[in-house]
Formats: sequence, C-alpha cells, structure tokens
Amino acid sequence: MSYIITVMNGTNVDLDKNEYMHTWLKFEDTSLNQPIYFSFGPTDEWSWFGFDSTGKFDYEHVTTRVPTEQIQFIVTKEQYDIAVAMKVFYETKGNVPTYDLLPDGAGDNDYNCTRLSNEVLKKAGIYFLDNTQTPFGVANKINNTDKVPNSDYVDLLSLIH
Repeated sequence: MSYIITVMNGTNVDLDKNEYMHTWLKFEDTSLNQPIYFSFGPTDEWSWFGFDSTGKFDYEHVTTRVPTEQIQFIVTKEQYDIAVAMKVFYETKGNVPTYDLLPDGAGDNDYNCTRLSNEVLKKAGIYFLDNTQTPFGVANKINNTDKVPNSDYVDLLSLIH
C-alpha cells in the first residue's frame, strides 16, 4: 500500500471545453480505487478575471481533464491524511477562501488555485509550490524550465484562442 499526491496542472485555455489555466491536486491511496481531488476556483467563468470573488470547489471538470504537466510525490500515510484533512477543512462552510486571480497576499484570505493547492501541500510537508502563484509557474517548476518570461504575471487575454 502506498500513498501518492499528484500536482496536476493545465496551462491551456480552451473556451469550448470551459478549460482555463488551472492547478489541482489528486490524492491516491493505492489500496482504494477512488482518487480524491482538490480543485479551487471562482464561482463562475467570468470571475476568473475578477478579484476577490466567491471561491468554490469543483471536481467535475478535473476528474477527466488531461493535465499539460504533472508531478507525483510518494508520501507517508500521515502526510496523505493531513492533505486530505486540509481538503475537508477548506471545503467546510465558513472556511472557503475568497478567490483572487492574482492574490496579493495582504492577509485578506484570498487565493487562486495554485496558492491554495500550495497551502494544502505545505501542511503535508511538501514545499514544491512555494513562491509559485500561477499555473505557468507550476509548469516551469515541473518542467524545470523558465520558458515563460515573468511567469507569475501573464496577460491572460493573450492566451485565449
């Protein structure tokens, strides 16, 4: 039996499929055949471009989405349990953070998909996403590249096709 946490990432934008740049997590206990997902975003697609909107957890689109990048971490049962507990904590009414496309870190409880995934990972002792704020930054870390200049600051309108 082993435990795996996968950082999954999509840097593509496909409006027909309602896919936007996104970072999400998959938790796997190999003794079970049912992965658990963690995916945070805004309440509707127009909030993707807004600031301080209502956040929500949505798993329907990530269970079948093919990531453009991913990296797996084999973890202990304790790390796995902590990560899953943090998922449950954030999903609990009253704990859902504010969604902000570019969180300012001013202590006003605003996160985007990458920053909130990082919070879950850090609690489990995984610091891979530290100092990363966007899916492009995640792609660079996974691919060990720096191909996208200023990857944490991207003109979103230039990416839509």
